Amino acid sequence: MAGRAAVPGPAHRTRRDRRSAIPETSPGGALSTASLPLGAVVPQNSPRLLGHGPHSHDVSELVYVVAGRARLDVDGARVPLSARDAVWIAPGTVHAMRYESGGMAFGALLSPGTRPRGPVQFLAPMPELDRLMITILGAAPSGEEQIRPFRSALDSLLGALDGEHFPLLLPRHPAARRVARRLATSEETLQELAFHEGISLRQLQRLFLEETGVPAATWRRRSRLNVALRSLRGGSSTVVAAHRARYSSGASLLRALSRETGVPPSRLVQDLWGALREAPPDEACQGLC
Repeated sequence: MAGRAAVPGPAHRTRRDRRSAIPETSPGGALSTASLPLGAVVPQNSPRLLGHGPHSHDVSELVYVVAGRARLDVDGARVPLSARDAVWIAPGTVHAMRYESGGMAFGALLSPGTRPRGPVQFLAPMPELDRLMITILGAAPSGEEQIRPFRSALDSLLGALDGEHFPLLLPRHPAARRVARRLATSEETLQELAFHEGISLRQLQRLFLEETGVPAATWRRRSRLNVALRSLRGGSSTVVAAHRARYSSGASLLRALSRETGVPPSRLVQDLWGALREAPPDEACQGLC
């Protein structure tokens, strides 16, 4: 993760080299040469195995834990990490990394425009990100020509996390717009919300359909799902995301998302972000909108 290129360069990809290359084992069991641990033999890649002290970058970095456990010191906090955890760190944010025995992690530097929402953003596990990071580690690109396609793939994947899965237009009518801003978090019915704004339910429904292109009930449902998906992207559990989006349980959230996208709940559980990318919202309602 302390690499100077956008993605790791060629080096050891595992902590265990071929048997013929292991000169000795120390009394404590740690692989070593006569003067230094094997993790330090290739200096440009030693941070993957040995960690590193405080530093920052001019561009964002995605830190990914490949195996074992690690400790990230960032933004004034000490954060324990484990395999498959990924952290998106903003430019100029000082951070340091330490590993427990057997830990391994690396970082990929991103394009200048690919930035997290704050100094640090913890990402929920994503099979697509796992596959991409392991591919980068195994391919070990070097030089800008090799690095560019991997950086672009990371930029695209992370950039997609910042957009709303269900794009929603706000109504132009002032009363309908005020209702729209409350739909995701309010427990009131549409009729009650309309009453507070001095308009009828029928008028509210007409305004939403004419000015946003979807019925008010659909707008509310999708806005709540957007709240839940933002929470999940930030690393929250399904239960926490469901609570924030006013669903009674994680299961009810997944059922609602399944109905809206046409993706079976089992597929959402297996690979949420991959499944959603395969079911664009404009094409996935299947008459349920």
